[in-house]
Amino acid sequence: MIMCFGDGGLFMKVGALVRCREFSQFPEVRETNPFNMVGVLVEYSKLMKTATVLLENGQTRKFRAHDVQLVKNPK
Repeated sequence: MIMCFGDGGLFMKVGALVRCREFSQFPEVRETNPFNMVGVLVEYSKLMKTATVLLENGQTRKFRAHDVQLVKNPK
């Protein structure tokens, strides 16, 4: 089982339910964007601090770790 250290100090496991938000290059806009996408964590790169997430619509997208929140870890 692979575990990764996510934003906020919580451990996320591959297969965890996560929420994500869109990236914006402007910090004040980025922090106000809602976490409105839900998906499953597929991969986490500790070096690059990116998370690959399988979204509800079937797309696989990469997000910055800062833009991903843990909802629930798998058992």
